[in-house]
Amino acid sequence: MIGKKVYHPKYGSGEIVERRYKGLEYLVLFQLGFKKWVRFDEIQVEREDTEVVDEELEKEKTEIKNFKERSIIEALRLGIVPYRYIEEFVFGRNEEIAELKNWLLQKENDNFFFIIGEYGSGKSHLIRYIEALALNEGFATSLVELDLNETPFFKPKKIYRSIVNNFKYLKEGGKTEGFRSFVKEALNSGYLKDHPYFKYLKEDDETLWEWIEAKDLYSKPYEPTINQWGYITNIYDYLPPLSDYATYANVYCNLISTLSWVAQKSFNLKGLLIIFDEAESIKEATHSQQEKSFRFLNALYLASKNDERLLYIRKAEELGFDLPGNSNKAKIPYIYEIPFNLKIILAFTYPFLKTNDLNTKIPYIILERLPSKTLEEIFWYTWEIYKRAYNIEENYSLKFIFDNLLRKENHTRLFIKGVIEAFDLLRFGNKNFIKEV
Repeated sequence: MIGKKVYHPKYGSGEIVERRYKGLEYLVLFQLGFKKWVRFDEIQVEREDTEVVDEELEKEKTEIKNFKERSIIEALRLGIVPYRYIEEFVFGRNEEIAELKNWLLQKENDNFFFIIGEYGSGKSHLIRYIEALALNEGFATSLVELDLNETPFFKPKKIYRSIVNNFKYLKEGGKTEGFRSFVKEALNSGYLKDHPYFKYLKEDDETLWEWIEAKDLYSKPYEPTINQWGYITNIYDYLPPLSDYATYANVYCNLISTLSWVAQKSFNLKGLLIIFDEAESIKEATHSQQEKSFRFLNALYLASKNDERLLYIRKAEELGFDLPGNSNKAKIPYIYEIPFNLKIILAFTYPFLKTNDLNTKIPYIILERLPSKTLEEIFWYTWEIYKRAYNIEENYSLKFIFDNLLRKENHTRLFIKGVIEAFDLLRFGNKNFIKEV
């Protein structure tokens, strides 16, 4: 595997330079110029090396007996499920999944949806399942974890950057691709030739790609040159700015809605699904920051409804939305073209959004604690995986372990971690493990 070319949906193409944990993780040198350890199930082999690497990867997997089961157990030990096997580990949420799928696939309905669940309720697991479902149903997707410092909603540029970093879609043949592949193909198809931002991109100019991906700290890249009059100027001064100010919400709303429009026009996808996790962080900001967040959120809501008023700058001003005051190049409408299908899910730990925050009623589900019957199903299903992972043939009476864990009344994540810990202690022959679980 060393030296093979791979693709990561978030970081792009790269080359494997090292491996560890018997092939569970690989150190990849990405074309963006950095190295990062990534899990084996996060990367895909570039086409020219596919056959050779697939053989080598399978060979390395056999070095770890029962590789799939071991990877599942190691993830459950941390309270998570490997993305690759997420569809095999969904319990007790059939009604919620059916409601979300119905919302996702219906065209004439509200394009916003709220998921409310306490920490450890399986909220993050559910939204990752929905993301995988949406990909398979023909949507482009992006899952964004909001954070008051890293990705606050009152900073539209950071929100857009995270959407771009986590953007993915399935090409024909089932290969997962990211933002660059998506935009390059759309440009080649001619759909973005008149866009006020995307039209400036060139196939081989890395600086321009980092600019449109909002990776530059400044509003536009800087490379000095001497003009014909002998003055120092910026080669990239012709570009419209991508500023960090909240008043540029129109620019980022335009870019986001354009991705959704292109998904349908150029790729024949059903639309774009964006999932915002940890959305309660919006309410953790200051009052003025919350106002900026809700103006941006309200703009995305109206955009998702294809509100024609957002096609015009003047009408956006009448709605009280932010617009740049220092750049005519950035004074563009909130929407590029219609129609498009933009679906947005906000997941949070408590119902922090009042009805008047978005001036409408948003469909939602509340994730209740799983009943004991479902927890027991998870318990025995996990035991079967655990037995295969460690080749356990001995029969144990485990009902008392389940009963002991159930009495603790923990949320789902802690319950599963407790299950794995109990099985570990049992495997290592600790006779007093009941007291330790």
